[in-house]
Amino acid sequence: MIGQLLVFGLMCAIQPLPATGYILVLESNHGRRNSTAYLSGWMICLLGIVALTLLSTGGDPPPTNSGTNTTISAVMVGLGMLLLLLALRRRIRRNQGKAKPYTEPKWMAKVNGMSLWAAAGLGILLQPWPIIAAGALTIAGLNGSSVISVIAIIIFVLLASGSILTMHIYSRLRPDRSEAALDRLRRWIESNQDLAIEWVCWVAGAFIIVKNGYSLLT
Repeated sequence: MIGQLLVFGLMCAIQPLPATGYILVLESNHGRRNSTAYLSGWMICLLGIVALTLLSTGGDPPPTNSGTNTTISAVMVGLGMLLLLLALRRRIRRNQGKAKPYTEPKWMAKVNGMSLWAAAGLGILLQPWPIIAAGALTIAGLNGSSVISVIAIIIFVLLASGSILTMHIYSRLRPDRSEAALDRLRRWIESNQDLAIEWVCWVAGAFIIVKNGYSLLT
C-alpha cells in the first residue's frame, strides 16, 4: 500500500499539464501573485482530499477480506481501465494528427488576464484526477494512526506537488534565471506532452490493474 501510494505521488509529479499551467500563469500578468494562487489552489485541494479521506475512514483501514476492501480494489481496477482508455484515445488521436502542427489549447490563451481566484481554480482543475483518486483510495486502506503511514502520506503530497513546488521556489530564489529556463521547459513540454501523458496513462493504468486485480483474485 505505501509503495503504491508513493508511485502515485511520483506519477502526479511527472504529469506535464500541471507544470505547463504553472509556467503559463507565472509568465502572465501578475505572474508572481497568480502563480502563488495556482500553487495554493493545488495544495489546498490535495490536502483537502487527503483530510476528507482520513476523516471518512477514521484512520482505520478496512479488514483484508471485507466488502469495503473489495470495493476499493474494484474501483481502483476501474480507474486503471479508465487510464488505459485515455492512453488509447491519445494514441489514436496522435496517430491521426501526426502531420498537424501543435495548436495551443483555448484555456492557455485566457491565462494572461486571469484573476487571482481563477488561477487558484486552474491549480485545482489541472490536477491529474484519476491518479489523485487512486492515491485517495490507497490512503483509505492505510492505518492513519501509524507513524509510517503518516510519513508516507506526507511524502505522497510532497511528491505529487514536487514539480510545481520546485518551480515556485526556483522562480522566487532566481527570478532572472528562472524566467528563461522555465520558458524553455514549457516549450519542451508542449512539444512532448501528448506522448508523455499517453505513457503515464499506460504505465499508471497497467500498474493499478495488476496491483489491485491481484487483490481481487486472492
